[in-house]
Amino acid sequence: MSDIAWLLNGEALPPWGVLNGSMWRPQVTARGTPITIPGRHGALTPARPCEFEAQQVKLEFTIRGTQVEIEERVNHLAQTLADPDLILTRISGDVTASAPARLVDLSSTEFVVGTVAHMLALVAIPGAFLRGPVVESVSLSSGTVEVASLMGSTAPITDAVLRFSNPSSGLSVRCAKTGTGVSWSGAASGNLFIDVGRFRAWTGSAGDWSGANAPMAGVLDYPPQGILQMWPTLFNSARRVRLDVSGGGSLVVRAAKAYL
Repeated sequence: MSDIAWLLNGEALPPWGVLNGSMWRPQVTARGTPITIPGRHGALTPARPCEFEAQQVKLEFTIRGTQVEIEERVNHLAQTLADPDLILTRISGDVTASAPARLVDLSSTEFVVGTVAHMLALVAIPGAFLRGPVVESVSLSSGTVEVASLMGSTAPITDAVLRFSNPSSGLSVRCAKTGTGVSWSGAASGNLFIDVGRFRAWTGSAGDWSGANAPMAGVLDYPPQGILQMWPTLFNSARRVRLDVSGGGSLVVRAAKAYL
Protein backbone atom coordinates (compact mmCIF):
# COMPACT_ATOMS: atom_id res chain seq x y z
CA MET A 1 0.00 0.00 0.00
CA SER A 2 2.82 2.38 -0.85
CA ASP A 3 1.71 5.93 -1.55
CA ILE A 4 -1.39 5.30 0.58
CA ALA A 5 -1.63 5.82 4.33
CA TRP A 6 -4.24 6.12 7.08
CA LEU A 7 -3.57 8.14 10.25
CA LEU A 8 -5.41 8.08 13.57
CA ASN A 9 -5.07 11.39 15.42
CA GLY A 10 -2.06 12.13 13.24
CA GLU A 11 -0.36 8.83 14.13
CA ALA A 12 0.65 6.62 11.23
CA LEU A 13 -0.86 3.15 11.33
CA PRO A 14 2.15 1.07 10.21
CA PRO A 15 3.25 0.54 13.87
CA TRP A 16 0.18 -1.72 13.99
CA GLY A 17 0.82 -3.15 10.54
CA VAL A 18 -1.99 -2.17 8.16
CA LEU A 19 -2.97 -5.08 5.94
CA ASN A 20 -3.77 -4.79 2.26
CA GLY A 21 -7.36 -5.76 3.12
CA SER A 22 -7.93 -2.24 4.46
CA MET A 23 -10.14 -0.06 2.30
CA TRP A 24 -8.16 2.42 0.24
CA ARG A 25 -11.04 4.91 0.25
CA PRO A 26 -14.33 5.35 2.15
CA GLN A 27 -17.51 3.63 1.12
CA VAL A 28 -19.94 6.07 -0.56
CA THR A 29 -23.70 5.57 -0.21
CA ALA A 30 -26.17 8.02 -1.69
CA ARG A 31 -29.49 8.51 0.08
CA GLY A 32 -32.58 8.59 -2.08
CA THR A 33 -36.31 7.93 -1.99
CA PRO A 34 -37.46 7.03 -5.50
CA ILE A 35 -41.12 7.70 -6.20
CA THR A 36 -42.96 4.91 -8.02
CA ILE A 37 -46.20 5.43 -9.92
CA PRO A 38 -48.56 2.50 -10.67
CA GLY A 39 -48.63 1.69 -14.37
CA ARG A 40 -45.42 3.57 -15.06
CA HIS A 41 -42.03 1.95 -15.48
CA GLY A 42 -39.05 3.03 -13.45
CA ALA A 43 -39.18 5.67 -10.75
CA LEU A 44 -39.15 9.41 -10.33
CA THR A 45 -36.32 10.98 -8.40
CA PRO A 46 -36.63 14.23 -6.41
CA ALA A 47 -35.55 17.31 -8.36
CA ARG A 48 -32.79 18.22 -5.90
CA PRO A 49 -29.16 17.30 -5.24
CA CYS A 50 -28.72 13.83 -3.80
CA GLU A 51 -27.67 13.37 -0.19
CA PHE A 52 -25.05 11.04 1.21
CA GLU A 53 -25.00 8.75 4.21
CA ALA A 54 -22.20 8.79 6.77
CA GLN A 55 -19.24 7.02 5.19
CA GLN A 56 -17.52 3.99 6.70
CA VAL A 57 -13.96 2.76 6.44
CA LYS A 58 -12.70 -0.78 7.11
CA LEU A 59 -9.17 -1.03 8.51
CA GLU A 60 -7.33 -4.30 9.09
CA PHE A 61 -4.28 -4.59 11.34
CA THR A 62 -1.65 -7.21 12.02
CA ILE A 63 0.15 -6.97 15.35
CA ARG A 64 3.22 -9.10 16.05
CA GLY A 65 5.40 -9.55 19.12
CA THR A 66 5.54 -11.29 22.45
CA GLN A 67 2.25 -11.66 24.28
CA VAL A 68 3.13 -8.64 26.43
CA GLU A 69 3.84 -6.57 23.32
CA ILE A 70 0.70 -7.75 21.52
CA GLU A 71 -1.48 -6.93 24.52
CA GLU A 72 0.02 -3.44 24.84
CA ARG A 73 -0.27 -2.69 21.13
CA VAL A 74 -3.87 -3.90 20.87
CA ASN A 75 -4.78 -1.81 23.92
CA HIS A 76 -3.11 1.20 22.32
CA LEU A 77 -5.04 0.63 19.09
CA ALA A 78 -8.36 0.18 20.92
CA GLN A 79 -7.86 3.31 23.03
CA THR A 80 -6.93 5.38 19.98
CA LEU A 81 -9.93 4.20 17.95
CA ALA A 82 -12.30 4.82 20.89
CA ASP A 83 -11.09 8.41 21.38
CA PRO A 84 -14.18 10.68 21.33
CA ASP A 85 -12.09 13.27 19.47
CA LEU A 86 -10.76 10.80 16.92
CA ILE A 87 -9.54 12.33 13.65
CA LEU A 88 -9.13 10.00 10.68
CA THR A 89 -6.72 11.10 7.95
CA ARG A 90 -6.30 9.56 4.52
CA ILE A 91 -3.24 10.16 2.35
CA SER A 92 -3.40 8.89 -1.22
CA GLY A 93 -1.29 10.25 -4.05
CA ASP A 94 -1.24 14.02 -3.65
CA VAL A 95 -4.51 14.22 -1.66
CA THR A 96 -4.51 14.52 2.14
CA ALA A 97 -7.93 14.74 3.79
CA SER A 98 -9.25 14.35 7.34
CA ALA A 99 -12.50 14.19 9.27
CA PRO A 100 -13.83 13.56 12.79
CA ALA A 101 -14.55 9.84 13.06
CA ARG A 102 -16.26 7.34 15.37
CA LEU A 103 -15.45 3.72 16.09
CA VAL A 104 -18.26 1.37 15.02
CA ASP A 105 -16.65 -2.00 15.68
CA LEU A 106 -13.30 -3.54 16.61
CA SER A 107 -12.84 -7.31 16.56
CA SER A 108 -10.12 -9.94 16.49
CA THR A 109 -10.08 -12.08 13.35
CA GLU A 110 -7.04 -14.24 14.13
CA PHE A 111 -4.83 -14.75 17.18
CA VAL A 112 -1.76 -16.89 17.94
CA VAL A 113 -0.47 -16.61 21.51
CA GLY A 114 2.79 -14.70 21.71
CA THR A 115 3.04 -14.45 17.92
CA VAL A 116 0.42 -12.42 16.08
CA ALA A 117 -3.05 -10.86 16.33
CA HIS A 118 -5.16 -9.69 13.41
CA MET A 119 -7.70 -6.95 14.18
CA LEU A 120 -10.54 -5.58 12.08
CA ALA A 121 -11.94 -2.09 12.71
CA LEU A 122 -14.93 -0.32 11.18
CA VAL A 123 -14.81 3.45 11.51
CA ALA A 124 -17.63 5.85 10.58
CA ILE A 125 -17.30 9.41 9.29
CA PRO A 126 -20.47 11.12 10.63
CA GLY A 127 -19.93 14.22 8.50
CA ALA A 128 -20.03 12.06 5.35
CA PHE A 129 -16.89 13.49 3.72
CA LEU A 130 -13.16 13.69 4.30
CA ARG A 131 -11.98 17.29 4.05
CA GLY A 132 -8.87 19.12 2.99
CA PRO A 133 -7.43 22.12 4.85
CA VAL A 134 -9.50 25.30 5.10
CA VAL A 135 -8.31 27.86 2.56
CA GLU A 136 -9.34 31.32 1.42
CA SER A 137 -10.02 32.13 -2.21
CA VAL A 138 -8.76 35.12 -4.08
CA SER A 139 -11.11 38.09 -4.30
CA LEU A 140 -14.03 37.33 -6.63
CA SER A 141 -16.35 39.75 -8.41
CA SER A 142 -19.99 39.52 -9.48
CA GLY A 143 -21.11 37.24 -12.29
CA THR A 144 -20.31 33.56 -12.81
CA VAL A 145 -17.02 32.96 -11.04
CA GLU A 146 -14.79 29.99 -10.27
CA VAL A 147 -13.49 29.28 -6.76
CA ALA A 148 -10.05 28.08 -7.83
CA SER A 149 -9.00 27.22 -4.27
CA LEU A 150 -11.62 24.43 -4.28
CA MET A 151 -10.61 22.86 -7.60
CA GLY A 152 -10.38 19.09 -7.31
CA SER A 153 -13.13 18.73 -4.72
CA THR A 154 -15.46 15.81 -5.45
CA ALA A 155 -18.23 16.28 -2.86
CA PRO A 156 -20.60 19.15 -2.07
CA ILE A 157 -19.30 21.82 0.31
CA THR A 158 -22.06 22.95 2.67
CA ASP A 159 -20.21 24.96 5.33
CA ALA A 160 -18.40 27.73 3.47
CA VAL A 161 -18.01 31.17 5.04
CA LEU A 162 -18.42 34.08 2.61
CA ARG A 163 -16.93 37.55 3.12
CA PHE A 164 -18.17 40.52 1.14
CA SER A 165 -16.25 43.79 1.21
CA ASN A 166 -18.44 46.90 0.99
CA PRO A 167 -21.59 44.97 0.02
CA SER A 168 -24.71 46.50 -1.43
CA SER A 169 -28.04 46.30 0.42
CA GLY A 170 -28.89 43.03 -1.33
CA LEU A 171 -26.75 40.19 -2.62
CA SER A 172 -26.96 36.53 -3.51
CA VAL A 173 -24.68 33.58 -4.18
CA ARG A 174 -25.82 30.46 -6.02
CA CYS A 175 -24.14 27.23 -7.01
CA ALA A 176 -23.97 27.24 -10.81
CA LYS A 177 -24.47 23.46 -10.83
CA THR A 178 -27.48 23.02 -8.52
CA GLY A 179 -29.10 26.43 -8.06
CA THR A 180 -28.81 26.13 -4.28
CA GLY A 181 -27.84 29.41 -2.72
CA VAL A 182 -28.05 32.08 -0.08
CA SER A 183 -29.20 35.68 -0.25
CA TRP A 184 -28.85 38.62 2.14
CA SER A 185 -30.57 41.97 2.51
CA GLY A 186 -29.89 44.77 4.95
CA ALA A 187 -27.45 47.56 5.69
CA ALA A 188 -23.76 46.86 6.23
CA SER A 189 -20.48 48.69 5.89
CA GLY A 190 -16.99 47.27 5.78
CA ASN A 191 -17.04 43.45 5.79
CA LEU A 192 -20.15 41.28 5.76
CA PHE A 193 -19.77 37.59 6.61
CA ILE A 194 -22.23 34.81 5.81
CA ASP A 195 -21.69 31.42 7.46
CA VAL A 196 -23.60 28.98 5.26
CA GLY A 197 -23.30 26.03 7.65
CA ARG A 198 -24.62 27.97 10.67
CA PHE A 199 -26.88 30.14 8.49
CA ARG A 200 -26.01 33.44 10.12
CA ALA A 201 -24.50 36.75 9.04
CA TRP A 202 -22.47 39.42 10.84
CA THR A 203 -20.17 42.36 10.18
CA GLY A 204 -16.62 42.67 11.44
CA SER A 205 -12.96 43.13 10.61
CA ALA A 206 -11.48 41.26 7.66
CA GLY A 207 -10.22 38.45 9.88
CA ASP A 208 -13.40 37.90 11.91
CA TRP A 209 -14.28 34.61 10.21
CA SER A 210 -16.00 33.07 13.25
CA GLY A 211 -18.19 36.00 14.32
CA ALA A 212 -18.22 34.51 17.80
CA ASN A 213 -19.51 37.62 19.59
CA ALA A 214 -21.01 39.47 16.64
CA PRO A 215 -24.77 40.13 16.48
CA MET A 216 -26.81 38.89 13.54
CA ALA A 217 -26.80 41.34 10.64
CA GLY A 218 -29.57 41.76 8.08
CA VAL A 219 -31.90 39.05 6.77
CA LEU A 220 -30.76 35.74 5.28
CA ASP A 221 -32.80 33.66 2.85
CA TYR A 222 -32.30 30.89 0.30
CA PRO A 223 -33.96 29.83 -2.99
CA PRO A 224 -36.42 26.93 -3.43
CA GLN A 225 -33.52 24.66 -4.46
CA GLY A 226 -32.12 24.86 -0.93
CA ILE A 227 -29.32 26.42 1.11
CA LEU A 228 -26.03 26.84 -0.71
CA GLN A 229 -24.15 23.63 -1.52
CA MET A 230 -21.05 24.12 -3.62
CA TRP A 231 -21.11 21.14 -5.97
CA PRO A 232 -18.09 20.54 -8.20
CA THR A 233 -18.70 20.00 -11.87
CA LEU A 234 -16.46 18.94 -14.74
CA PHE A 235 -15.63 22.11 -16.64
CA ASN A 236 -12.72 22.56 -19.05
CA SER A 237 -11.43 19.06 -18.15
CA ALA A 238 -11.18 19.77 -14.40
CA ARG A 239 -13.45 19.50 -11.35
CA ARG A 240 -14.38 23.07 -10.53
CA VAL A 241 -16.69 24.91 -8.13
CA ARG A 242 -18.52 27.72 -9.93
CA LEU A 243 -20.82 30.31 -8.39
CA ASP A 244 -23.31 32.85 -9.69
CA VAL A 245 -22.72 35.99 -7.62
CA SER A 246 -24.77 39.16 -7.60
CA GLY A 247 -24.50 42.15 -5.30
CA GLY A 248 -21.91 44.80 -4.62
CA GLY A 249 -18.43 44.33 -3.26
CA SER A 250 -15.77 41.69 -3.73
CA LEU A 251 -16.26 38.15 -2.39
CA VAL A 252 -13.79 35.86 -0.62
CA VAL A 253 -14.78 32.23 0.05
CA ARG A 254 -13.29 30.39 3.04
CA ALA A 255 -13.84 26.65 2.80
CA ALA A 256 -12.23 23.21 2.63
CA LYS A 257 -12.33 20.79 -0.26
CA ALA A 258 -14.64 17.81 0.32
CA TYR A 259 -14.03 14.30 -1.01
CA LEU A 260 -16.37 11.39 -1.69
